[in-house]
Amino acid sequence: MSCLPLRFHKSDRHDRGLANNGMQLDARSLAPLMPTFCEGENNETGKRGCGSQASSAVDALGALVCRPGRLQPKGENAMQKDFHFYVTYALARKAGYSAGDAATIAWADEYTDRQTDEDIYEIQTQCPKIDRWDDPQIQLTVLVPFHFIPGDDEEWPWKTTQNSPRVQKLIKAAEESQDLCRLGITLHALQDTFSHQGFSGWREKRNSCYPWYYLKSLLPNVGHTEMLAMPDMVDRVWHDPRTNKKIDNRRRALAAAEATFKSLLRARGNGASAATWTSLKKKLRAIFKLEDYNTRKSELRKLSGNPNIDYVKTDKRFRKRKKAAFVRAASAHLSATVITFEGLPRVPPS
Repeated sequence: MSCLPLRFHKSDRHDRGLANNGMQLDARSLAPLMPTFCEGENNETGKRGCGSQASSAVDALGALVCRPGRLQPKGENAMQKDFHFYVTYALARKAGYSAGDAATIAWADEYTDRQTDEDIYEIQTQCPKIDRWDDPQIQLTVLVPFHFIPGDDEEWPWKTTQNSPRVQKLIKAAEESQDLCRLGITLHALQDTFSHQGFSGWREKRNSCYPWYYLKSLLPNVGHTEMLAMPDMVDRVWHDPRTNKKIDNRRRALAAAEATFKSLLRARGNGASAATWTSLKKKLRAIFKLEDYNTRKSELRKLSGNPNIDYVKTDKRFRKRKKAAFVRAASAHLSATVITFEGLPRVPPS
């Protein structure tokens, strides 16, 4: 059986995703992308398809969504190190945190996308295998509480909405805990309410973006899998196929940065003036417009006042020193979500 093409629709110069505008890729051309995009991670995703070529394509797509945001070539990490680490670090420094405390908060924020060792640590905050996203337990204990906090939409209760009352309750609890790792983890959840808004962490038809004859529709309707990395890429402008609305990620990122800064100020007890954010806002707006990831990272380092801050080096140190603290903080966050989610439907409609 012939394989259906994967279509990348042209919207504007920012809406490029993984290919040039208008490009169509078939299964045979998708398969070689796996080692380039996933760096050898094990992704068991070939359970559905239309023959061996389609299976290869689904494997490739599964590799591309091995974790939210990590869907583009090596060196470009969407709303991962780009925002979750470097933006958070810069904002923490501006909020008055020491370099060490700011690094702890930012590391925990970014590491929320990397803690997958559930067999060893009995808790995970991310699931790298797309075929497991179909598991309701993964949706309940990983995707929803750490990446898709349900908002305040009465018609779709589990849909993520930006800076919702539920995530604000979680943020308040983290601020009051004075636990830097917990604050970083909850800031990750807060930031994701901006980039993941309009999607839920459950498998629901409302998450579906493409009709059945598109290859990306083979992915489970969980979160923004069918849109790949587009919602997470801070410099992109794209269209949501479900609503045909134009989405400007730069505006969302700026709003997420403001909410993050306000939380850090409250947690720190710092009475910074409104002029502080006004100055930061102008600089961040310019940074988010930069299309090159490394340039954005460089500018964020400068903004933080520490041009040598580096996630890889920080992670190497902190995994040894702070991993146990991170796991305890993640457990506390997960427990807090159980209380926060009271009143929501037990099982979302399919």
